[in-house]
Amino acid sequence: MDVTSPLLTLINLAMQIKAMADLAKANTEQCQLLSERVQIINGLIQRLKEGNKELTGLQAALNQTEKCLTECLNFIRSFAKKEWYKRFLGGSSHKEKFQKLTDEVQRCISTLTLGLAIDLDVSKTFDRTRDIQAEARDLAKLDQLQQLILNEHQKEQAELQRLYDLEHEAKEAESERAKRQQQRDEFLQQQLASIRENLARLPFLAAPPIIAPGLPVAGAPAPSPTLPVDKSLIIPLVELDMLDVIGEGTSAIVYAGKLYGEDVAIKKLRQLTPETRAELFREATILARLKGVNVVRCYGVCIEPGNECLIMENMQGGSLFTYLLDSSKPLSPQLQKQWAIEIVEGIASIHKQHTIHRDLKSANILLTRELHAKLADFDLSIMGTSSLAATPYKSQAFTYMAPELKSLHGEATPASDIYNYGVILLEILTRKPAPLEKTPSIFITIPEPYNSIIKSCLEDNPSQRLNLETIISTLTAFQPMDCRALYQQGAEHEKAGRFEAAYTCYLQSANSENGGYERSEFRLAMFSLQGKTGAPDKRKALEYFIKAASHPGHDQAKACFNAALMLEKGDGVPQNFLQAYRWYNEAAKLGDAAAQAKAEEVKRIMSGEPQDNQGSIRAVTTMRPTLY
Repeated sequence: MDVTSPLLTLINLAMQIKAMADLAKANTEQCQLLSERVQIINGLIQRLKEGNKELTGLQAALNQTEKCLTECLNFIRSFAKKEWYKRFLGGSSHKEKFQKLTDEVQRCISTLTLGLAIDLDVSKTFDRTRDIQAEARDLAKLDQLQQLILNEHQKEQAELQRLYDLEHEAKEAESERAKRQQQRDEFLQQQLASIRENLARLPFLAAPPIIAPGLPVAGAPAPSPTLPVDKSLIIPLVELDMLDVIGEGTSAIVYAGKLYGEDVAIKKLRQLTPETRAELFREATILARLKGVNVVRCYGVCIEPGNECLIMENMQGGSLFTYLLDSSKPLSPQLQKQWAIEIVEGIASIHKQHTIHRDLKSANILLTRELHAKLADFDLSIMGTSSLAATPYKSQAFTYMAPELKSLHGEATPASDIYNYGVILLEILTRKPAPLEKTPSIFITIPEPYNSIIKSCLEDNPSQRLNLETIISTLTAFQPMDCRALYQQGAEHEKAGRFEAAYTCYLQSANSENGGYERSEFRLAMFSLQGKTGAPDKRKALEYFIKAASHPGHDQAKACFNAALMLEKGDGVPQNFLQAYRWYNEAAKLGDAAAQAKAEEVKRIMSGEPQDNQGSIRAVTTMRPTLY
């Protein structure tokens, strides 16, 4: 038989095994040990090849050795494939397979050694201590690899979720766009129909009348019907350009539009009944007569059948109710004072013009683009009684209703509007929608003079409520506390366990017009993290930590460290080692020794270097007793 052919095959297999072991990306030490054992076989084969010995008696051993080496090669090769990591997500170290191959290699070595009749010391190669140590090191590396893979998987899932959310938002936006386009098309069709009707009424388009002696003129126009509003208020539908829907209610849709090039809001009724038409025309009449900077301006009304609509000033800031519900929008003490004065001046203005609003609530206070407040929705108002006599009350806003109106024969008076103002002011100061429990704990959070004003406005006896002139003069003279004073007040509330009151003060301090106070932002972050006023909100906590970390102050280093720690852990927020590294570095620059050690640790994680986790943890906990 050919002496060299089977030997060369075995030598080639041994060389491939060594090459694959060098490329292995996992269980590297165990692969190297198995490769070392295979190289012992390679040495024995080289001796057989050099001795040119008859191989007939060793044919079975050589066949078994070739089978064993082929299995070793295939096994080690799997650790060098591009998708090798998928084999380790289950956490297996392949200990049993390595042991089986080791035993098989040992049997091949013994058989070939006997065939050569030589002594070979392989005790060191088969040292079980080395096997155990190698396996332990590979398991440690495997844990790191699994964590990195898990991190990448989480990032991938987060990215997929983000893409899904974007796709969902895009579909909703497209649906909303199609809906608005349909509404615009319907409005244009109504305008075209209105144009055709108006053209049909023009005299020169009609046939000449037939005049006979002693007979009435054929086709003579009928007497003009009585107009429901003053003629100066009537606006033809064709003069309006409807743009987008900016608000929808149960009784009307509000469009943004243009009238003679000026931005307007067009309030169009959903259900046209004699009653709703009458209310719309009455509201237009009242609004047109009211004069005052804090009342929504009325341009006019369209009275064409089927297209009745009210044309008003476009209040691009939306309603006060919606603004207060959005906690992301700023609410500084200065803005609270501004709204409090503008609303009460608006009420005083309409009272002087012998009008009772009768439906004052935060949803009926509208904001300009510059966030100035104006009174709106006068469809339930009463105007024209010089003595402001009591009138029947019809509003369904029960949570704002004054006590005297809750009886069967309740009647609205100017004092009823003052009660409504007290509820609105309470919403502005607490940023909570009505109804609110008028408990002592609520009023603890409200500073003076608001506290006294609200309590007076909410008196059950109408005669004991403050008059509007007193409220205006008191608020005008009032100077809101600055951000530092508000922080100190919040700290006192927090120390006493009044967390709701403390949160309100910190929030006002953080939203101050001079840029906010970093210490208040840090306390808001801790409140959100620990859930002191409700369920923990870690995304909001990170947002406040980053705000506090972004400008100099007493808590800046702590804010940087905590932001980094949340990002490193993925604690309620997407894990982001790069951002964590950035904020640890910022904290280190501010003198935080623990942050420097953490920055180095995160840097090693990003570079894929092995870490001494226990050492890192000991280093950090030694310098910083608590992490948050």
